[in-house]
Amino acid sequence: MASDWIKMRVDLREQVEVIQMSAILKMDVLSIIGRLHALWSWVDKNSLDGQKMPITFAWIDDYCLTKNFANSLQKVGWLRGKDGQISFPNFDRHNGKTAKTRAETNLRVAKSRATKPLQNGNDDVTQKALQKPLPEKNKKKIYKKETTSPKKGDFPTLSECEDFAKSEFGLNGTFASRFFTKHSANGWCLKTGELIHDWQALMRGLANSMSVIERDQVKAGSSTQGPTGFTPGSILNPPFTMPWGTQSPDDLPPVKLLKINEAEGEADFEEIDSRQKWCCFGSQFKPVSKAKPEGESNP
Repeated sequence: MASDWIKMRVDLREQVEVIQMSAILKMDVLSIIGRLHALWSWVDKNSLDGQKMPITFAWIDDYCLTKNFANSLQKVGWLRGKDGQISFPNFDRHNGKTAKTRAETNLRVAKSRATKPLQNGNDDVTQKALQKPLPEKNKKKIYKKETTSPKKGDFPTLSECEDFAKSEFGLNGTFASRFFTKHSANGWCLKTGELIHDWQALMRGLANSMSVIERDQVKAGSSTQGPTGFTPGSILNPPFTMPWGTQSPDDLPPVKLLKINEAEGEADFEEIDSRQKWCCFGSQFKPVSKAKPEGESNP
């Protein structure tokens, strides 16, 4: 059972359902509203939610002093069921204990805001018993990644380089040997002086750049001399690809390999006919000044 008041809309006389009941019963709207107030007040005092009440249609008619009043309620959707199990749809939306508690809380909040100035917009006008603590948000923990410089024992042996190159890329021992010779001679440091933290990633990057370029050339149908045959004194007929993946220019004539450093990605060439010199450094292939003819001296 709820408290001794019920909630009714101020524009109830304009509701379509009330107007329909007035037409069905041939009764003025205010008389309909008065009977609704009497009936809903009784339901509120004798039920928690207005569902499956043990009353009959005839009893409702007698209580409201109007024949077919219950039938008119049923026609407009404000009453359901049968004798002994009559329900008032959505009754707990506006009445009943829970609905009244909500209404009282809203009224108290409205009055407090109207009579008391807000303090920083955060006045607490809700009763403590009705407050529910909000769950604390999980804070993401930030861990600082610890980095340590590689120690002497972290560097690979020649055998480890050969095994990795063969298992990962199918490359022979020459590739691994050059890789090991270059970086072990430099103390396993980059050109910047920084220690190499991941030698496998370094070897993987070099091997992948070679294989990608060579694979693209095969798809395009161009010929390539491949990574073999690059010894000083060799005559190279373009197009050809350096062991580290750099392709020669299309208009390059036959050249003679003067010197090569595969570990550093450097090579010097000389054209067979014009003695024009070329230099390949990393991914760049560019000409350098022509050599002076034999017998010519500086002024």
